[in-house]
Amino acid sequence: MNRNLSLRGKRPSEDCRFSDMALERMARESLLAGPNETGGALFGLVDSGPGRTTIRVERATGPGRGFEAHPTAFAPDMDHFRDRERYYRTKGFQYLGEWHKHPGDCD
Repeated sequence: MNRNLSLRGKRPSEDCRFSDMALERMARESLLAGPNETGGALFGLVDSGPGRTTIRVERATGPGRGFEAHPTAFAPDMDHFRDRERYYRTKGFQYLGEWHKHPGDCD
């Protein structure tokens, strides 16, 4: 099933698209977090052309094994993020940022 999510930026020339794989990973991690905050890293591609920028989020990670999570705070495992960045760089993706979920957002 292809249900890619596309978001427009502040300017009409900005676009951000999430792959099914990235959306599914964020949803799964959010449900596993229960009453706690969670998050992860985002990897993909940035396509820039004359008057247009498209960010394609191809992969999302979970928080890693060494993370700390509470109902009002979240600290990811930064060693995990660095490891994933090295791995995804070999696949042609770049680090795009992080995603974050608060309790109740996806319950």
